[in-house]
Amino acid sequence: MLLATQRVSAKMLHGRRTKPNTKITVAGAGSVGLACSAFLIDRQLTNHLVLMDRRDKWLEASAVDLQAATKGLSGSLKVEICSDGAKTKNSKYVVIAAGERAQPGQSRLQLAQATANAVKQLLPKLLHYNPRATYVVASSPADLMTWLLQELSGLPKERCISAGCHLDSILFRYLIAQRMGVAASAVNGFIIGEHGNCCVPVWSGVSVGGISLQRLMPEVGSEHDKEQWQTVHRQVQRMANQVARDETYTNWGIGISVSDIIGAMQQNLGHVLSVGGNIQGLMGITDSVVLSLPSVLGANGIKQMIELPLSELEMSLLEQSAESLVKTQQQIQL
Repeated sequence: MLLATQRVSAKMLHGRRTKPNTKITVAGAGSVGLACSAFLIDRQLTNHLVLMDRRDKWLEASAVDLQAATKGLSGSLKVEICSDGAKTKNSKYVVIAAGERAQPGQSRLQLAQATANAVKQLLPKLLHYNPRATYVVASSPADLMTWLLQELSGLPKERCISAGCHLDSILFRYLIAQRMGVAASAVNGFIIGEHGNCCVPVWSGVSVGGISLQRLMPEVGSEHDKEQWQTVHRQVQRMANQVARDETYTNWGIGISVSDIIGAMQQNLGHVLSVGGNIQGLMGITDSVVLSLPSVLGANGIKQMIELPLSELEMSLLEQSAESLVKTQQQIQL
């Protein structure tokens, strides 16, 4: 029954499904890029992966490592490397994972500028060989880099996607499920806005087993909440901060997130994930800014971003998230 329903949904949302082009480029062969590559291969989302980076020796070693580690997963897997972009030609999806690792004490603007400089070096080559690709940005800060991608490339906004709050939303639902003593699959809810400290939990839209959490607990997530559900949101916020403080990488989580997004696009079934896209004109936001909203994904990117009904507090937090991003955008040297 489930499979029949999925086939009907696919037909209603997208018409006839087509076999996806499985060539994927990962631009940036650091820890994040390699994690993305590993999960894309492990989930059999590609049989032709191209790693692009400026460091030739590092590229060669990374490609050999990937092929050795995944040899038994896909007999037809082809892994190529390049620094000039030529071998990336006609990729269906391009993952941008280039950038600098956040340093202790580094401001968001400093990190954004350093990553922007790295991304700008790759873009001309990627766009030359892949003008029709869908781009998924994993470089941190991903929302800002997705805005930069669209500004510099002129690509349609539906083909410029930030990994956004997908991972935040997964953790959000998992933590709620733990507190309720149910499976994570029984929880529906999203984190929206900017990935990280400014992310917005949509408590008004959380349901457990089909029942609104606010119906069960009207004060959930508010300052009057005696059960302190806001600690769930703080745990989501702390995830990235703790990784940075311990001087490690968030590569595995990002790798899973990127493979989820590309997998959803390849399936072309109308999966709804909280990913980042340009929301200018949505939710009352008038600036060109990339934030996460629940989004219907199709084979070529975002088909629709869903405008959620928000509480006054949630809307205020989303507006603050947008204002914070716009302020940083204005300071980045393009």
